[in-house]
Amino acid sequence: MLVYILLGIAAAMPLFLVSGLRYDVGTDYFYTYRPFFDWVPQENLGPFNDAAEVGFWFIVKVIQLFGGGPTWMFVISSAVVVGFFFAGIYGLSEIPWYSVLLFLLTECYFISMNGVRQFMGIAILFFGYRFIRKPCFWKFAICVVAASLFHTSCLLFLAFYFLAKLPMWPVVGVGVVVLITSLNSWLYPLAEFLIGLTPYQHYWGSGFHSSTQFYPAHVMVNVLVLALMLLYYNKWDNATNPLFRFLFYGELILLLLLMNQNLMPLATRICWFFEAGHLLLVPLIAKSEPRKKLRWFMLAAVAVAWGVVCYQEIFVLGYHEVTPYQSIFSAAAIA
Repeated sequence: MLVYILLGIAAAMPLFLVSGLRYDVGTDYFYTYRPFFDWVPQENLGPFNDAAEVGFWFIVKVIQLFGGGPTWMFVISSAVVVGFFFAGIYGLSEIPWYSVLLFLLTECYFISMNGVRQFMGIAILFFGYRFIRKPCFWKFAICVVAASLFHTSCLLFLAFYFLAKLPMWPVVGVGVVVLITSLNSWLYPLAEFLIGLTPYQHYWGSGFHSSTQFYPAHVMVNVLVLALMLLYYNKWDNATNPLFRFLFYGELILLLLLMNQNLMPLATRICWFFEAGHLLLVPLIAKSEPRKKLRWFMLAAVAVAWGVVCYQEIFVLGYHEVTPYQSIFSAAAIA
């Protein structure tokens, strides 16, 4: 067991160091997080402010109490993201090495260097999935509350916990996704009205609200994963596995958002929660296939599909501005 833990730490260390020691990597590095570090003392920001949740404020406050600089903010946030993701992978994944690969290919790792607070929350939720596999609501609720200290949206998962209680209804689930997608233009005015009743009304029509219905690249990858789910949902113990049921319905919600992103401001950010589920879902599906060659083909197909999307979005189009990379030891940081 100790050797297993040490191997996991060794595997996580390079990703932790690259993320934690970055400099000016991520759109929000100088736009949000470095300014927030300065605002806490300058503006005398308290724990309940409009800039960040109390958990993140507390980390910054403790760093400043001990005389640390902003680099420590990124080191600690990186430790939370990488640490909780790896703990979740090594505690839950049927194929840990493949889940680590998907941590990169699904863009989770790269986006975490920009969407810092949200991915701190997602990582803690991911760790908490062990309390879905072996159901324990109060333990999962503790994880949700802890995650919400870094991103309030994590509180949604108190309700999502009960997805694992639903029976497996693949035809009904897919039918709902198809029906809502086909009625998109009819539902648009209703969505606008309903969002107008919430605190998120100012996002409607903003840069955080897509005017297009589909997110094509991610739709294609997730249709592939959905097809595999439909083929294997009743194999092995998947139909009775609470974690598989949770991830199954999470995948349907994800596809619903990707195919109707114009109905929901911040849709892509909500999708991050569910795309992280691929780290566990795809290995679960693959383990259901007894034929080794076909199992490897499935794993390769999903990895290649995600790899193409990741390469195009992160390295070619520069989404989230996490490339090119530079560290705190670079000339720009030292100057």
